[in-house]
Amino acid sequence: MSGSNDNTSDFNLRYLLEKDKLNANNLLEWEMAVRLVLRAEGRENVLDNPLPEPLLDTATPAERRARQTIEANSMQVTCLMLACMEPEFQKRFNGLDAYSILQQLKTMFQKNARLEMFETYCKLMECKLGKGKPVGPHVFNMIGHFQTMEKLGFLYPPELAIDIVIKSLPENFQNFQLNFYMQGGEATLQELHGMLIQAERSLPTEPKHKDVLMVRKGKQFKKKGAPMKKNKGKVVASNDISKPKVTPKEKVAALHECFHCHKIGHWKRNCPEYLEDKKSGASTSGTKK
Repeated sequence: MSGSNDNTSDFNLRYLLEKDKLNANNLLEWEMAVRLVLRAEGRENVLDNPLPEPLLDTATPAERRARQTIEANSMQVTCLMLACMEPEFQKRFNGLDAYSILQQLKTMFQKNARLEMFETYCKLMECKLGKGKPVGPHVFNMIGHFQTMEKLGFLYPPELAIDIVIKSLPENFQNFQLNFYMQGGEATLQELHGMLIQAERSLPTEPKHKDVLMVRKGKQFKKKGAPMKKNKGKVVASNDISKPKVTPKEKVAALHECFHCHKIGHWKRNCPEYLEDKKSGASTSGTKK
């Protein structure tokens, strides 16, 4: 690279790469960072192509110069990779070229990559958007899982990825689902992300949680007025004092016939004639004819 701006850019990228050195748990992230730096420098092909076979004595000057360029690029990339490893990995891969180092790393971590693929697949299948939750972060998270699977060597077909995302949505997105498939169902994951965010704005609003609970429990709003007091199982307004209290016995007596005088309106014990006869010593065993 030439120029002060390019050198500064390269330095910044390499500084980010050196922050997280290769260890036993970050092969995928480390490889992605290495490729990012080399892509900016135009030397990413060194990781994917082995060194060519030694040249014959009959090789032309142009072939020798091309060979020297490849070896020089491989040496620089190898040094960069070794510098971004923990000491135990530096000792293990010292003396190998960049392509051979990456191939051995993939073989060493193949089992871990297989486990990571399985765990990512499980996370992807368990993604379900809860009703009332924002759709943007949900779809963004699923896109991240798809990208991880691609890095691990499993690329979902675009149509299948779209179907998995739509399947993870709640029932209030049914109208969007029908319209999307009726119009062909063609979109990238990023386009679907934006379409769902736009569709979310037109969804009907849900009633407030408190109001829903009140309806389910059958509660009603009370009218304002005098406070109510409980009186032997009956509700009586505290300001209702105009009517005299009538006991149940007085109500019955008002309709009952006296056993002594056969008049209506009082009990025998309250009968004036009965009380007069009792006072005068008359017998109470019979009734007055």
